Amino acid sequence: MLPALRTVSGSVLPSLLLEDWPFEQVVRNLNGGSNGATHLKFFPLDVAEYSDRYTLQMEVAGIRRENIDISFEDNSLSIQIERKAPSTQEEAKYLHRGRWFGSTIRTVSLPEAASGEEIEAHLKDGVLTIEVKKQPERQARKIEIKDLN
Repeated sequence: MLPALRTVSGSVLPSLLLEDWPFEQVVRNLNGGSNGATHLKFFPLDVAEYSDRYTLQMEVAGIRRENIDISFEDNSLSIQIERKAPSTQEEAKYLHRGRWFGSTIRTVSLPEAASGEEIEAHLKDGVLTIEVKKQPERQARKIEIKDLN
């Protein structure tokens, strides 16, 4: 038998699932009882910097392209994901429910060099890849001093 924790909704989570997130209960309480760490467990994200771009890769297995919204504002890239529960004709009493359904959003602050004008996103094999080009570095320019005469 595994030690377990109860979620706010009353379902039981084995504590082994939470070992990597010791403050899940605190986050849950701050989010009004919702599971604030949902995106951390189900949608891991990597952010890498290259000389000409930033690349974000997020695992989104089972999420359809039309259920992902990406926006960029004030150097923050937001990824909103929605997975609707399948509709069934018959009401079921679940003995265990391990799949996640609902909506979540991840927001990543990028450095000032990120260009909001050049962003591309691709979804392949359950991995969402977003490339944000860097703006060219601004070069100092010489200012000519003119005579007033």
